[in-house]
Amino acid sequence: MLAPLANAPRTIEAEFVFPCLAHAPMEPLNCTVQLSEGRAELWVGTQFPGVDSAAAARVLGLKPEQVKMNVQMAGGGFGRRGLPSSDYVVEACEIANAARAAGINAPVRIVKNGIDATATEGMREPYGLPMRLTVHHPKVNVPVLWRRSVGSTHTAFAMETLLDDIARATKQDPVLHRVHCNLAINPKSVETQVQGAAVMGLSMCLPGSAITLKDGVVEQGNFGDFTMARIADMPEINVHVVPSADPPTGIGEPGLPPLAPAFANAIAQLTGKPLRELPFKLA
Repeated sequence: MLAPLANAPRTIEAEFVFPCLAHAPMEPLNCTVQLSEGRAELWVGTQFPGVDSAAAARVLGLKPEQVKMNVQMAGGGFGRRGLPSSDYVVEACEIANAARAAGINAPVRIVKNGIDATATEGMREPYGLPMRLTVHHPKVNVPVLWRRSVGSTHTAFAMETLLDDIARATKQDPVLHRVHCNLAINPKSVETQVQGAAVMGLSMCLPGSAITLKDGVVEQGNFGDFTMARIADMPEINVHVVPSADPPTGIGEPGLPPLAPAFANAIAQLTGKPLRELPFKLA
């Protein structure tokens, strides 16, 4: 049984700072809506076709079976094309339905019973550590929601860097505390997912990758204003799949969260100075 926090022999205090991040897909958000008598047809690259179809039906005053959703290949989504609010699909339907003065937004149901589960995602598993958590949900003027790997984008950075801090303080090998991806059904798929996630994860670390606002306006307008890992920045990535017979799970998102803390842990190991902020400030 885990010892209560009050009886811990030593404590580590840390404050983490995370910026606004961009999904930065190459393809802009888009949705085409065609209306006919009692029916609607949509063409959209979406991660939530069922949710978006239901939202479109509500806005257009139709039954779900009267809406045909043509799911297109998307030029990147990373969580931006999978929102409970279906914001850009709703907007496209409102424009198409403007003659009938539609103005109904799909409700957002992220906070349930006062708790946003994504706020602690990446902290509950796989480490059975005792925690006391307090979460505040301030109302902000800039809409902010999940990115690829959802809550784990930032919570895993805190968990994985602190775990290394604990390992260093107690003279343990931090690798021994880490889990694998279970049985790899398609190792090549695992390799490509991890390689792509590593590129996106590295971009979170580079100076200039934060989204900033000035006088209420986002300062970054395109890729020329936004730092992301490019070919010249990328080291060779070797992916090793740990053999396992455990039931398979998934590797679509787990490759992203560990990159930034692994990078930070390597720097901390060399310098003895932990990094608590994204993107990194090394000066």
